Amino acid sequence: MTTADEYYDLIKDIGSGQLFYLTHKGDNEYVFEGLIINTSKRTESINRLKRAMMDPKFVAFPGTPEMNTFLEEDVADSEINP
Repeated sequence: MTTADEYYDLIKDIGSGQLFYLTHKGDNEYVFEGLIINTSKRTESINRLKRAMMDPKFVAFPGTPEMNTFLEEDVADSEINP
């Protein structure tokens, strides 16, 4: 699984702003939650990412292998079996 440190390294050059991550809300319900990140503050950003990841409903951050797996497996399954 991608760690908060690894994800920070992926986004650090993008700059500050709002980041969205995927959460599982119900049987087939997924929602993107927002998170404000200031990438000029490494420790603070990593701690915010870690807190988001600790949520039991957390699925993945965009651009990670976990998000790709979710899109390939879960979304494909829902299109086949609505």
